[in-house]
Amino acid sequence: MISIPSFALAENAPLVQLLPQPISSERPKSMEDLDQAYGFILYQHMITAPYRGMLEIKDVHDYALVSQGGKLLGTLDRRLKQSTLDLRLEAGKPLEILVENMGRLNFSTEMQDERKGITETVLTEKGELLGWTIYTLPFDNLSTLRFGKQVATGPAFYRGHFDLAEVGDTYLDTRGWGKGVAFINGHNLGRYWHIGPQHALYCPATWLKKGKNEVIVFDLNSVGQRTMQGLTHPIYD
Repeated sequence: MISIPSFALAENAPLVQLLPQPISSERPKSMEDLDQAYGFILYQHMITAPYRGMLEIKDVHDYALVSQGGKLLGTLDRRLKQSTLDLRLEAGKPLEILVENMGRLNFSTEMQDERKGITETVLTEKGELLGWTIYTLPFDNLSTLRFGKQVATGPAFYRGHFDLAEVGDTYLDTRGWGKGVAFINGHNLGRYWHIGPQHALYCPATWLKKGKNEVIVFDLNSVGQRTMQGLTHPIYD
């Protein structure tokens, strides 16, 4: 095991840089409907008239950020059986719902119909929202990202580097970060979340190299710590 001194992830890139060609659909489609197995999926619906009231998403699998015009309106967590938000929407701006696939159920009869994303529909007190633009985000290729030192808002990618004289197994310390996914030298280390219990992601020596190494983190929160380090032990809380 090796330790890696703290290093900064000072560069960032907005999520919009990774958006593929959009898919148009009358109703939301699940990841499986679009041949996507993992990652995130973004749904957009243009709001044509102001709205104040309840928004219901049936059903979110597994974690959703609901926003408009870059402003976060709320989150929905499948674990907590959350499906509604009381919110205010402005006309002329798209409603955006970014949904994370947090892994598949491996028990109970729900395994038979385990879909990811928005699995049914989106409702308001005035009826069903129809007409969606959908972007699949499997995060299997980050090479198109262009990093800079602009101020990041909302979900974004952060990049940093560290140098090694010798390689070894380590644990990437995610304490101080929010919720997201970490990559090292192009390899997906996995998901992290500030609620724990895991606060350090295991990285095998074979994914590291002598000299310069690259870490990219996709974080859903625009505030928080922007440094990391490598530890010789895991952290559970």
